[in-house]
Amino acid sequence: MSTLTQMQVNLIRGDLRREGIEMTDLEDDLLDHICCALEEEMGNFSSFEQAYDQIKQEFCPNGYREIQTETTHLLTIKFNKMKKILNAIGIAGAAMVVFGTAFKFAHWPTATELLVLGTTTLALAYLPLMMILSLKTTDRPIGKVRNAIGYLAGSGAMIGFLFKVMHWPGANVVAMGSIVAFCVLFLPLFVATSGKEAILKVSPVASSILVLVSACGLFFMLAPKASARYTQSMGNLTDSVEETFEVNHDRLIAHRTIFQTLDTTQSGSSQALSGQAEELISYIEDLKTDILRQLDLDPRATGNRLPSDQALQFATSVTNPIFSEGSASWPHNGQDLKTKLAAFQSQLGSDAGSRRPTILDTSAQTAAEGAWLDRYFIDQPLFVIFNNLTLIQLEITNLEWERMVVRS
Repeated sequence: MSTLTQMQVNLIRGDLRREGIEMTDLEDDLLDHICCALEEEMGNFSSFEQAYDQIKQEFCPNGYREIQTETTHLLTIKFNKMKKILNAIGIAGAAMVVFGTAFKFAHWPTATELLVLGTTTLALAYLPLMMILSLKTTDRPIGKVRNAIGYLAGSGAMIGFLFKVMHWPGANVVAMGSIVAFCVLFLPLFVATSGKEAILKVSPVASSILVLVSACGLFFMLAPKASARYTQSMGNLTDSVEETFEVNHDRLIAHRTIFQTLDTTQSGSSQALSGQAEELISYIEDLKTDILRQLDLDPRATGNRLPSDQALQFATSVTNPIFSEGSASWPHNGQDLKTKLAAFQSQLGSDAGSRRPTILDTSAQTAAEGAWLDRYFIDQPLFVIFNNLTLIQLEITNLEWERMVVRS
């Protein structure tokens, strides 16, 4: 029995790889079987090449690739059920992201919940499971490293996308780190190994999911956004108006008793106006408290204000349920505010009618019911909503002050 040389063994190994054998274990097994068969049959042929061609025809007349295809099929049968479950998880996560994106742009309820749940499903369930599956079906170390980097970078990008949409801290760090890992590590490895491991071709379902999520990310990236300086200036403006109101309100309270004493002719009406003004100012404070609790913020810790250091979070236009249709279910709501303001205007009497229209004037509206709420509170950033509420409080104190000064 003849013995093959190292060069002949290397020729057979090269032929196996050239015809598409990529799995190392399969390559070693085939090489061992072919070499054993050749050593037994080489005495019957005049040359190595003739013996190898004969053995190759007997082993695999349709080429070595067919053996790997059949082996791969057998090895991956047990993963079929897992793949179906993965596809279901991926489709569900992508659907929630797509609908959450659409709801976010339309300012519909549950948009945030859909985005958080969908992105979390993809980043912490779908992609990690896909990575585990790919590692089990990849034999070459370079392929394992490449796929691990790719899936981890994809999960990081989705988490960064979620943080960016929700204006949570660390969004830029997570997103940029994932992009750098993808560009610097994954892409070079992918280009270097492209086509060498057909078993790891990305499935159509995975491709569709990634395309949909990427498109949603592009929508948010390309959507007009307020700059950090602009949003910070909004926060500063709101704080400034709030401080002005507090100063005026403290001044009014300090001088209210003096004015009522001087107003000997109509002290009863002055007291009624003061009581109504305080009730209205307190009602608006309760309204602010309700909004802050919607945001899971502690009104006592924030001083009943939106935190200026989180300006980006409150710079997006929203339709707060307290001011929308059906708001009567809230203890403090926009419709009640409008009714109370109309009553306060009535208490002021004819003097209020001689003033130019202000934010306090609920009668300056179109024929459509609720136009005053639409103008100041519907589809507005939260900073604007808080600013308008404080402006109403400021206007109430100014009107009462002017009324007292005139009567005194």
